[in-house]
Order: sequence, then C-alpha cells, then structure tokens
Amino acid sequence: MASLGMSLLLTGALGVSFDVSSLETQAAATTRPEVCPAEGQRPTVWRRIRLPKLASYCQHMALAQAGLAAESPGAEQSLEAAEAAIAGLPDTARLRGRVLAARGKHAEAVRAFDEASKAGLALGPLALRDFAQSLRKAGELERAVATYRMLVPQAGLLPKATRDVVLLEAAFATMTDAETRSAAERESGLEEALAYLHELRDDPTSNLGSEALLGAALVAVRRGQSKQATGIAAQATVAGAGARVASWVADDADQQALAALAKESAALASSVALWESYLTDHPKGPFSDAARAHLEALKKRAPKAPKTR
Repeated sequence: MASLGMSLLLTGALGVSFDVSSLETQAAATTRPEVCPAEGQRPTVWRRIRLPKLASYCQHMALAQAGLAAESPGAEQSLEAAEAAIAGLPDTARLRGRVLAARGKHAEAVRAFDEASKAGLALGPLALRDFAQSLRKAGELERAVATYRMLVPQAGLLPKATRDVVLLEAAFATMTDAETRSAAERESGLEEALAYLHELRDDPTSNLGSEALLGAALVAVRRGQSKQATGIAAQATVAGAGARVASWVADDADQQALAALAKESAALASSVALWESYLTDHPKGPFSDAARAHLEALKKRAPKAPKTR
C-alpha cells in the first residue's frame, strides 16, 4: 500500500487528499477486463446472449496481457483479434495503450489511454504509470504532472523497482514543468518535486535513494542555494549516485546537470565542463540562470594555479 507518509505529505503540498483504502480496488482493475469472468467463474446467460463472442474476446485479451508481460510482438495481434471479437470496449483501449507504450509509440499510447479514460474506465496503477510516462515522453508535461499526482499515492501497489523510478519521474517532470511557470508556481513545483525525492531518499529499502539525493541537490541549485547543493551532491556521490543513466529526467539536458553535480567534489574541472555543456543545451530560462550562477560560484571555489616566477 502507498505509504501514509507520502499521502499526508502530498495532501499538504498539493492541497489534495487521497482515499488510500480504495487502492486495492483500483489495483485489481489493471488486468482482467470488466466483461470477462474471474477465473473459475462463468459469464451469466444474459451476458453470453448479449456478447456471443465474449469467450473469444477474453481469450485474446488474456493472450495480449501475457504477451505484454513477456515483451512479445504477438501482443498487438492478440489485441486486434480481441477488437474483432467485440469492438469498442474501453478495456481494449487501456491494454492497447500499455502495449503501445511498451513499443515506444507514446503519442499513440496517449490517444488509447484517453479513449479508455473518457469511457469512464479506471486505469489502475500499472496503466496509469504507462500513461504518465507516455505523456512525459510525448512532451505533454502539464498532463504528465497531473497524472503522476494521481499515480504516486497508488505507487505502493507497483513492483518495488517501478515504484522507485516513478517517484524520480514524477519529481523531474514536475521540476521541468515548473520552469515555464510564474516565480510562485515555480517554487511550488520545486517543493513538490522535493517531496517526491524525499519520499524515495527516506526509504531504506530503495536502491535509488542516492539518485533522489542527487536530484535534491539539483533542486537546491535551482533555488539559488549553491553551497547547499554542493554539500548534498557530495553526500549523494558518496552513497553511489551518478553511476546510472538518469532515464527518469523529463529534459535530457538534466542528465548533464546531474552528472556535473556528481563530479563536483572529486573532479571539479570535469564538473565545470559539464555545467558549461548543460548551458549550451539549455541556454535560456530561470533554471539556466540558476545554473550559470552556480557555475560561477564553482569557478571561484576552484584552487588557483600557483604563480610562476
């Protein structure tokens, strides 16, 4: 179940409350289509009369679900067969969205998830994660941020490794979206991103706690807290941050910013070069201004070359 701490934290930070008790019900809606009977049960006579191809539909949907889990190319063919048996069901659109997301077809996945949602179908945490990720990768950051807000309180129902990455994705999507906002909204977005990062950092079972700490260092840079950022980054590096590709960022340039932070304590010259590269790729905006100020502070801290006679 999603942690109570995170639910309370987000309630305060976002002004939104969540019904944690309903999460198990939502999670159960992620695989079996509503029209298909549970294992060991039979559909009613009325349902068999109304949907004569129900058995074929349910069989092909089960095959598509299995194909998705196994990363099999046959999942799309099974979905087409299910759609041919019974057309227009929102469960089909939801699973189509997940399959398309797994294939990297994010714009198409967004359309499929929208179709399912408009029909009133609860996506459930697995599909909601794929929806949020597809929105993020399709460049629809505002909607992605809103979807992550719905997803995070349910994230405890995801596989542990996925849940940890979701918190990082939510943090960086929120941070990137915040740059386009007013100063007050930007600060609110940074605070929200920090809430996600702290939730992950404070989880002793997570393998990504150090990456969350490095993300918190980036938040400090963007708040103009240069010395604090360097201190946080040093802690993160000692804990092992910076060794992974930061696939969770919403702006590719942020990978360079994180790499620069990870090198500040041990390889200052390399860090300076990475910050300069970040500013080449991300030359304008409030975050660029903050990075430029941080870079100048780093240069002042660099040891001066000895004078030659």
